[in-house]
Amino acid sequence: MQRLFLAAAVAVAGLCACTSTPPPPRQNNGVALATDVRRIRPRRGFLGRTTTVYFVRLPEGHEGQAGGDEGSLAGASSVISSNFVRGTVCYLLNAEPGTYAAVAAKETKDGKQRTYYFPLALIEKTMVTVSPGKAAWMGRAAVNAQPSSLNQDAAQKHYRRLIGPDWRRMRPAERVFMRKNYLTGTVFTFEREEAVVPAAVEELFTEAGWR
Repeated sequence: MQRLFLAAAVAVAGLCACTSTPPPPRQNNGVALATDVRRIRPRRGFLGRTTTVYFVRLPEGHEGQAGGDEGSLAGASSVISSNFVRGTVCYLLNAEPGTYAAVAAKETKDGKQRTYYFPLALIEKTMVTVSPGKAAWMGRAAVNAQPSSLNQDAAQKHYRRLIGPDWRRMRPAERVFMRKNYLTGTVFTFEREEAVVPAAVEELFTEAGWR
C-alpha cells in the first residue's frame, strides 16, 4: 500500500529533530508532513533557518471552520511540532491521517530562536485533508513577520498564548525584551501545485521507506 504523507511548504517559524536519517513508517496508515518554511523581510530576503513548524489537526466535523472554538483553525486546543528536519524542510513523520493546517514556525539564527505566527488567511490556505494511504502537498509560502502584537487576528492571538511564554506573569520590562522573539505574520505569498511534489521531499520519503 502506498504510504501516506502530507507535504507542506509554508513560510512560517518547538525544535525539529535534526538527525540525518528519517525514521521509517510505524503504521500502515501513518501520515508524514513536510514543510519548506521561510520568513522574509522587505529588501532583506530570507532570514533565519526554520527548525520547527507547528501544525494543528482538526477533529472530524470541524474541517474548514475558521472561528475561535476548540475545533476551529483559530482555536485548536493543541499543536503538533515537526520532528525531523533536512535542509530547509521540516517534517512531521508518523502522524495520524486527517485534516491538517500549519499555524506557526520557529527559526534559528546565530544561536537565537524566534517564533512567528501565521495570519488566519494563510492558515486556511495550508489546510488539506489526507486519507489513509494517500499523499498530499500543502504548498509553499513566504511570510513577512514583525515583532508586534498589534493587529493580530484571532488565530495569532490564540496560538501566541498556546505557543510561547505566559505573558501575564511577566513584568513589563520582560515583555518588551521577549516581544522581539515572538513575531506576527502579516503579508505573505503562497503557491500550491497539488500534482507537483518537490524532488527533495520525494527523495526523502523514498529513502525512509514511505514510498
